[in-house]
Amino acid sequence: MRAFSIFVSALSLLMLSACTDSSSVKFAPKAGEKRDYRTAQTVEITTDKGRDEQFSSKNYSTIEVTEIKGDTVKLHIKPGRIEASMGTYDFRSSVPDEMPQAMLDAQAAGIDMTINLETGKLLEVDASGESLKQQLKQILGDKVDNLFEQAGQPNLPIAITPEKDWQTQGTLSGVPDVSLSVTKVDDSRVWVTYQGGTEGHRLAGLAILDRKTGWLEKQVQTSELEQTVKGKTIHIRGTQVTALVRDNEENYIPDIHAKWANHWIDLEGGKSPDEIVTITDPKNIFFEPNGLLTKDDDTLSLSLNHAAAKKVRVGDIEIFAARAFDFAGNEIDTPMHTTPTYTRHLAQDNRQTTEADLQLTSSGVLIDTIEQIAKVTAKVAWYPDETFTLRLALDDKLTAHYAKNGVEIDFKPTEQDDIYEVSFNGRPRDSLVTRLGEGQPYQVQFRANPAAPKWLDAQESNLRYIASPDPEAHRVLIKTDTPPSHVDVVVLRSASEAEVVREVTFLSERAQRFDPNVQPQTRYLFDSDQPANPIPAVKPQGIERGQVIFPLGVEQAKTCQASLSPEAQEAGRSLIFARSQTPENFTHPVALKLQTEDGLREYFYQLGERDIRLHCDTTRTWQPADITLNEKTPWVIPLASLNKDKQLSTVGDVLSQYRFLDEKKRILSLTTLKENAELAPQTPLDDVTFPDGSLRIAGALASVQVISVTPTPIDQSFSVTFPELPTESAE
Repeated sequence: MRAFSIFVSALSLLMLSACTDSSSVKFAPKAGEKRDYRTAQTVEITTDKGRDEQFSSKNYSTIEVTEIKGDTVKLHIKPGRIEASMGTYDFRSSVPDEMPQAMLDAQAAGIDMTINLETGKLLEVDASGESLKQQLKQILGDKVDNLFEQAGQPNLPIAITPEKDWQTQGTLSGVPDVSLSVTKVDDSRVWVTYQGGTEGHRLAGLAILDRKTGWLEKQVQTSELEQTVKGKTIHIRGTQVTALVRDNEENYIPDIHAKWANHWIDLEGGKSPDEIVTITDPKNIFFEPNGLLTKDDDTLSLSLNHAAAKKVRVGDIEIFAARAFDFAGNEIDTPMHTTPTYTRHLAQDNRQTTEADLQLTSSGVLIDTIEQIAKVTAKVAWYPDETFTLRLALDDKLTAHYAKNGVEIDFKPTEQDDIYEVSFNGRPRDSLVTRLGEGQPYQVQFRANPAAPKWLDAQESNLRYIASPDPEAHRVLIKTDTPPSHVDVVVLRSASEAEVVREVTFLSERAQRFDPNVQPQTRYLFDSDQPANPIPAVKPQGIERGQVIFPLGVEQAKTCQASLSPEAQEAGRSLIFARSQTPENFTHPVALKLQTEDGLREYFYQLGERDIRLHCDTTRTWQPADITLNEKTPWVIPLASLNKDKQLSTVGDVLSQYRFLDEKKRILSLTTLKENAELAPQTPLDDVTFPDGSLRIAGALASVQVISVTPTPIDQSFSVTFPELPTESAE
């Protein structure tokens, strides 16, 4: 059955409609014409032996008309990106070694299909020159015809007259007595709804057809089939969504799980908001100059931050028309598709972010291509929020009606005592949130409007929005033990026209680091407080724990010595002051540290009172550096502006000579060329030198200081008392 499931996914790429009457919608393609489609489906297969198998997939494809001859047309289907799941086995064509080799070969070869233009019937399917129909017949026997039609013909091979309320009946996908009706017509499209059959052999669907050419624009079809093949009864229930590739449209559908399909969602009682707070200034939506491009395996995500608190509504934001570029600035010519956007609150501050995934839709391994992408430019459209609230006052029959502001809402009881129905219709993009009076808790289910056939579960019903003639229509089932006193409704609405459309550049983290116009993320040189200015306020540290340390800094320590009086020994070794530094990081600066002359011990007890003398031949202090900061990019420091006489070969060399400070005089670190690279004193200078010959300071740089040497010597004396040897507690 797995082979058959894969076959179902492959053949579901056909999106056509045809008829026999010149006044009807007729499939009339032109040679060389192409259409890009996205398909998603979920299938549940069970047998009379009790075996269950789940199959789901989503894929992109390009369909090209390669030949029109007489009353037939030949189409070549070139499969693109494929993702599928079969039980515990998942695979993606975009990731190396995840796709079965047979599918990789089939994907590369593509599929050829032959359609009868007069009847719309699928005549043949060929892959790599072989007839899949004949192959399946050898496996599945004579029953293959119905299975083949169901799997390979999601189009409508029935003549459709483009007149509202026009109806007909016929056999569709092997199901007889299917009723079809036209529910909506405009200048370019025709909406068709169909349903029919009996339990075990039925289907229901919606389709949107291009009125002039007969190509299918969108289709949602759920089928339930029962077939007996070689003495085994197979039950196949599946839903398939097919649509032309358009930005901000999803191609995901949930798995079928009967026990969860019609579950109720618990909602806590709560009050409707007293006031709707919205963003009115575009600067709050586009308050950051660039967006962020993140990479996760074979998926790209685009995110744009907004200046908006948690409960502030930003309206609808769309990201579309994406173009990708490599690190050299060259455009990467690969088809791509942006998913619908999602806006959420960022917990760390008063900001919200809008995110969309960017799918590369071509076939083959995509990871190498994704790694080449440095930035993506895309258009961002902002539709300001126009949300409002209203109250439904219920009459003695527990019904209510509202019709204002382009919204029509009806509330009424259902045949079940504790279940009520809210039907809603409004403007495109509208949705609603309900609250029962007095903060009454309740449960909800969401259903399509108009109502779908009763044999569809909640998930299958809601998917019909995708091809609905009224996609803004909703139905909500409310379950509550006590009839509500009233119902508050929040109508979530955004402007019908975009107020602002801007092109935004979304940069990867690496591209952000390399772009001199992007301020690097703030990072300080020291994990905690910066070390004290070494001279003249330096004092010995660590006495209470048996140590003596003078933190001095690299340059000052070069000219300083310290001595202990009277002298002391530990384990036969004299105690001396030696220079010490932790080479792995900058948290511990260069210091003079009391230790045994072999360096093995540095903690000392029971030495009583001792005098310590610190002497330095010169004094080194931090002074303003003669470096002019660029007002637009103050974080960029040309390496040539640093003192050429100084020997600078490591990061430690630079940061011992220069300090880069923010407005609060905190010491900033440097940005590395590689992502997540650790910075240490011994890090080569080349690892932080960018191609334009500059250093990038990790944060908002306010000033630069340079070490300065004066001939003034330093002599300081200190009296210290060493602690007693620690003892274990009496406990």
